[in-house]
Amino acid sequence: MCTSTSVLKPAATERVHYFSRQLITADDMTAEQEYFREKLRRHNRYLHGWGVVCGCAVEAYPDANHPWQVRICPGYVITPQGDEILIGTAVNFDLAGDSLQIPDPCANYSSTAQSGCGTQSANASPVKEDQPVYLAVCYAECETRPVRVHPVGCACDESACDYSRIRDSFELMRLSQYPNQLIGQVGFAGPFCPPCTNSACVVLAAIRLPRLQSTPLTNADISYRGFGGGVGRKWLFSVAQLPTPPMIIASSPQGQGAAATVASQGVSLTFDHPMDSTTINVNTIQVASSSSAIVPGQWTYDTTNRIGTFTPTVPFAPDSYTVTVSQQVKDVAGDPIPGKFIWNFVVVPPISGSIVNSAGAGVSGASVGLLDSSGNTLANAVSAANGSYQLTDTEWLTAGTAYTVKIVSFPAGFTTSNPPSQTFTWQGVAISLKNFVLS
Repeated sequence: MCTSTSVLKPAATERVHYFSRQLITADDMTAEQEYFREKLRRHNRYLHGWGVVCGCAVEAYPDANHPWQVRICPGYVITPQGDEILIGTAVNFDLAGDSLQIPDPCANYSSTAQSGCGTQSANASPVKEDQPVYLAVCYAECETRPVRVHPVGCACDESACDYSRIRDSFELMRLSQYPNQLIGQVGFAGPFCPPCTNSACVVLAAIRLPRLQSTPLTNADISYRGFGGGVGRKWLFSVAQLPTPPMIIASSPQGQGAAATVASQGVSLTFDHPMDSTTINVNTIQVASSSSAIVPGQWTYDTTNRIGTFTPTVPFAPDSYTVTVSQQVKDVAGDPIPGKFIWNFVVVPPISGSIVNSAGAGVSGASVGLLDSSGNTLANAVSAANGSYQLTDTEWLTAGTAYTVKIVSFPAGFTTSNPPSQTFTWQGVAISLKNFVLS
C-alpha cells in the first residue's frame, strides 16, 4: 500500500527516438540533454543525498579594505536538487555584501576563467552586527561563447548574437537565517523517496560577525556546526573519502620450516600502507612459543619495502610459535589495522649425526641423504670438518613413518661398496643417529 504523500517529479523521463531523415530541432537536442541531466539529478538526490562531499573549507581572509572577507577553498558539492557544484580554485567573498554574482560571460571570456569568480554585488540590505549569518553556495548556469546567428532566408543581417554554450557555475550568498526547507533534511526514514526542495543552495558555514564591521574576522568566528546548538554544514557521505585501514599482505614463515630456514628468511610482515615505525615493536607484535612464553628479540621496519622483521635474541629452538599483531600497529596516518592478526609457524627439529673413520676421527666431505621407503631423496647434507652433519629439511616428514639416512657419496680414500645406512621412525622430535664409520 502506498502511504507516502510525496510526489516524484516525472519530468524528462522521455528521450528522443532518432530515425533516418528525421528533422531535428534545437528542442530535440535540448530534450536529449535534459533527459540525462534529470537522470543524474535523481541519482544524486536519491542514492547519495545532498551536501558538501569534500573540500570547501571556509577561512577568515580579511584585508585592509574587506575586514569581513572569507576565502572558500576548492571543493565539490551536491545541491538539494541534485546539481553538482565544482569550486575549482579558491574564491574570496566579502560578508559585508550579499552575493557573488556571475558576471556577463561574453565579456572577455577565457576558457580558463574560474566559474563563479565574478564581481560582488553591493550591499542590498544592511548587515545586523553581532549575529550569526550563513554562507551558502548555490548552483547557477552561465551562458557563454557568443557566436553570430545566421540570418533567415536571404537576409544579410549578421549582427545578431547568441550564446553557444551553457557553463555550470555557482553563486555564493550570505543568508541571514538557515533555509527552513533544509532543516531536518539530513536523512529520511522509511522506504519513501526524499522530497526535492526548491533550494539550489548548500550552506558551507555559520559565521558569527563581529559587533563592528571594522573588526576583522578570525577563524574562531567560523563554524561548520553552527552556534548555540544551531545548524551548519551538512556533509555528504562519500565512499571515496573513507579511510582505508592498513592491511598485512604477507607474513613469513608459513607452516613448518627448519631452524636454519627460519633464521635465513626471518619472521617478517609486509604491509600495503606506509607504517608508523614506532608502532612496530615487541609490545605491539608478540612472538610466543607453544608454552606461551614471549620470545625476546627486536622488530625493525623497512620503510622502502614496508616490511617489519623480527630478530630473536637467540635462534629459534624447534617448537611451534604464534605471532600476534595487535591493533596498536598503525600506518603513518594513524589508522590501525582492522583487527588482531595471528599466524603460526613451526620450527622443526633436525636429524643429526657424525661420520668418522675407524680411528674415531671425523671425516669431512661425505654426502648424506635422507630417503623415504621408495628410495626418493628428501634431503641432503655434507659432513663438516669434524665429521658432523645435520639434515634440516624435516618439515616434509610424516610422524610414525620410517625413513632412511644413507651415505650416498664418499670422500677419496674410502670404500664405496656397501654404503652404510640407518633406518628410523620419525616422531617429530630431534634425532641424533649413531656414527657412521668409514674404512
